[in-house]
Amino acid sequence: MFKFKIGDQVIIRTTSASSYFLNGHLGTIIGFEPGRPSCANVRIDDQKDPSRWGMVYIVALRDLCHAEVLELEYLIRDYTPIEKACQEINRDAITGVKFSPPATIVFWGDGTKTVVKCQGGDEFDPEKGLAMAIAKRHLGNDGKYYDTFKKFIPTDSKS
Repeated sequence: MFKFKIGDQVIIRTTSASSYFLNGHLGTIIGFEPGRPSCANVRIDDQKDPSRWGMVYIVALRDLCHAEVLELEYLIRDYTPIEKACQEINRDAITGVKFSPPATIVFWGDGTKTVVKCQGGDEFDPEKGLAMAIAKRHLGNDGKYYDTFKKFIPTDSKS
């Protein structure tokens, strides 16, 4: 019989004109077609075509091969600009915030954290602390981020 089982990662290799758009995609077998033992339900897992990601297609088992490590590495490098942006968004996702006056600590999707503290004379404000931590993260997670604020905020209150 066929060598595949539910949960196997596969690469679709088809010459069929009706399903050629799936050629080269990485997927996971999530089931088999009732009454069609030579067909599998394959969920598309790679991001080569973001419009197809997560969709399930019926694919002939003869058109599937096991995903090999080299092929997976190729697919991981083969991200579109949209996928790279999604990776950046996930990396910069806030996974937690701790308000511990005078400090605000933000934990990020990549496992790092950003800490900001009230400066002398400032009153602790959680909203401002969170906003400053986000700014610090995106302007450089070092002491120089505040230079950007000084550059654009007028020192004279009448300006």
